[in-house]
Amino acid sequence: MARKRNKSFQIYRTPFYRRRWFHIVLASFFTLLIIGALVLFFMLKGPYDEAQAFDMADLDKGIEVPSLIYDRHGKEYSRIFVQDRRPVNIETVPLHFIDALRAAEDGRFYDHKGVDYKGVARAIWLNLKAGEVTQGASTITQQLARQSFKLRERSIKRKLVEAFLARRIENEHSKSQILEYYLNRIYFGSGFWGVNAASLGYFGKPISEVNVIEAATLCGMIKSPNRLSPLNDPDAARHSRNNVLLRMKTENMISDADYRRLIGEPLVTA
Repeated sequence: MARKRNKSFQIYRTPFYRRRWFHIVLASFFTLLIIGALVLFFMLKGPYDEAQAFDMADLDKGIEVPSLIYDRHGKEYSRIFVQDRRPVNIETVPLHFIDALRAAEDGRFYDHKGVDYKGVARAIWLNLKAGEVTQGASTITQQLARQSFKLRERSIKRKLVEAFLARRIENEHSKSQILEYYLNRIYFGSGFWGVNAASLGYFGKPISEVNVIEAATLCGMIKSPNRLSPLNDPDAARHSRNNVLLRMKTENMISDADYRRLIGEPLVTA
């Protein structure tokens, strides 16, 4: 007798990528993606267009130069000004002051193009952990944009305009120019505008002559110039100065031995 042969039947299954439910999910995903992209485009278009409308020449404006009065021997006798500001060339600013500024305000200044996306992500994470806003992420360039173009409104739109302006500034100016604009414009409390006026007012010397402690003191005031002015609150100014020195040590701008020595120094003003 002939043997009966067992026939195995294979059940054909349609691959998932050919199934109707997969096509529906895929179409829904791309539809939501397109809608999200359009929403993002129209949300960013207004701030972008607004940022493009500003005149970059305004970076040079609004920095008052006082009128000087000299005595009969050619020495400065008096100044006439609304804001006590003494513009300075960036080449006269010592490197340790730039280090202190970066440590206090923008550690990645030379690495970003106006907006520090890593800093933004870090600030968001730290704020979420703290349950409140404890960290900011504005770069030096963003601060310059805010002060130069009077962006005072506290809103998401203003932050977007500020970010787009910062990118424009970075594209059209060198890092050295940005630092010079910033240092000549920023307020340092007690009526002193610009880093040179602040150095002369607080320490009786031009910015070219400040030491590391004095540099850290000035940079520590930027977040709250009046409150952290050494003339208004020496203890708060010293605490802020030491925080800047700690950041400088962390960023390897000063040694651990220098840090331990410097934080014990008294705060001395002119």
